Amino acid sequence: MELLSSSSSSDAFARWSKAVENDPTDFASWSKLLAVVEEQSGGSPERVAPAFEAFLARFPLCFGYWCKYADLQRGDIERTTTVYERAVSAVPLSVELWKSYCAHVKVATAGQVSDVSRATYERAVDAVGRDPQAGPIWDAFLEFEADRGTPETVCRVYRKMLAEDSSGRTDDLWRRFKLLAKAYKATELVSEEEARDLLMRYNRSRKIEAEDDPAGSERLAGYGELHEQRQLEQLLGEVEKTKNDLVQRRLERQHFEAGVRRWYFHVKPLDAAQLQNWRDYLDLEIERGDASDVGRLFERCLVPCALYAEFWIKYAWWSSKTFGDAHGLAVIDRAATTFLPDRVDVLECRALLLERLDKIDKARDVFGAIFRATVSDPAKRASCSVARANFERRQNNRPGVLSAYRETIDRGDAGFEAVAAHMARYLVRVENDLDTARSALDDALERAPEQRGALWIARAQIEFSQIHDEKLAIVHDAVAAVYERALAENARTSNEDRLDLWARYWSFSNDFGHDATLLLSIRRRYASFRRKLDRQRNPFVPPPPKRPFKTFLSGNDALGGGGAAQGGHAVVPLDPAKATQRLEALLAAYGHHP
Repeated sequence: MELLSSSSSSDAFARWSKAVENDPTDFASWSKLLAVVEEQSGGSPERVAPAFEAFLARFPLCFGYWCKYADLQRGDIERTTTVYERAVSAVPLSVELWKSYCAHVKVATAGQVSDVSRATYERAVDAVGRDPQAGPIWDAFLEFEADRGTPETVCRVYRKMLAEDSSGRTDDLWRRFKLLAKAYKATELVSEEEARDLLMRYNRSRKIEAEDDPAGSERLAGYGELHEQRQLEQLLGEVEKTKNDLVQRRLERQHFEAGVRRWYFHVKPLDAAQLQNWRDYLDLEIERGDASDVGRLFERCLVPCALYAEFWIKYAWWSSKTFGDAHGLAVIDRAATTFLPDRVDVLECRALLLERLDKIDKARDVFGAIFRATVSDPAKRASCSVARANFERRQNNRPGVLSAYRETIDRGDAGFEAVAAHMARYLVRVENDLDTARSALDDALERAPEQRGALWIARAQIEFSQIHDEKLAIVHDAVAAVYERALAENARTSNEDRLDLWARYWSFSNDFGHDATLLLSIRRRYASFRRKLDRQRNPFVPPPPKRPFKTFLSGNDALGGGGAAQGGHAVVPLDPAKATQRLEALLAAYGHHP
């Protein structure tokens, strides 16, 4: 796409244009390109527009570039205002952006009716008034009302400040408000209707009956003064309570606010402390349960944290729970379409919300997009296949389930062994198709170059799944046959996997076997294997003394589906930590068989 008029032949422009075309996410190249465009524009808004539009479509939270883009429209008030309106729509919680917009409106409306300026200030404080950095906007609003407003409008701003301004100057504001209240009658500081309401609340709180005027008009003035005193007292009391609530709220949050060291968007990562601060701050607000405060904090968080999927997903699920799935989908759509279009976890969240809204075809399309997004990461593609298969299973679409599994298995992508194990579990548990499950795993065992241990464990679990339908001896012999195949001399099973499989074989036969001779055979062959392995690893070291035979103590562990981590018996490690971690991590990613 041509970003500037063809008349520009600058080498710098060409270089940076090419850079952003090759990598549209390269923020540094965009910055250099925009600097070149601004320098060469000659003050022409038309010449800068294509570059700024393309950049801001990619990075809409960069308030500084919105301000610069608006400033480049100077001379055309309407066009500048349009840019600012788009800007505050894209970054509604940017204090700096609202400051710039309010300053523009103040200049643009000089000498005109003040309604436009007032409306802009009101929008600004509604959007960012609770931000600790918003003090200058409040000051500008107050100055505007003092200059062009009335005591009532000035009072209204003070009351709003004492309810929301978190800049840490509440005591000074309260002092100034009391001076204002002394200088005017209550009826000058509030509307007539609110003045009546203030008097009613005063009387009700003190259980005072409404006074009649028994002496006639000569007493009217006295009652009027009394009413004004009561109205003013009630007004001050209510504002003081609001002020105290603000102070308490600020004290409760000041620790977290101190941890917000970056409040603007940037592609540079945040450090761990800042990320944890946002997590804790959000948890606090969610626990307090004020949906308005929670939503506002999420929006603040997602300016500096826009490139962190966890916060988008947390926001989406909170919105879904609080306001409904449609609101959650609107949140995650923003992440998926602008900030994190290729993040698998964001897309999965989007697909799940679409599914919950019964938009099945759109959800299926998103799962397809996930699969395409993982083309360069086969391990993630394996996880995606399982997610797609589970989605199709929930739709009772058996061909779709098998197709999702097969797409990864047939390609032989990294992790396809775990996908094959997952498919076998589906075939047994859901379809009750033991033969197809056996065939699928046997085929995967033939093709798998490594990580066969997990497949052998899955194969054993398939046989063990018959425990409710067959006699124990028959099931044991079928499982034992799998282990014998896995541990045969000619089996392409790594030594690390053999260590784990021997332990599982022994533990399983010890718990479910019916032949002591087999137990002795397993123990003898395992010991022989260990001695041989030790000699291979340390050929010049004398053989160690015989060690007691250590086993997994749980039958479920023998089949790969239990252990201490899942509430089973304690596990005595047999093999090197590396082997155990690799096998258990692979199984944990897709769940264990029964």
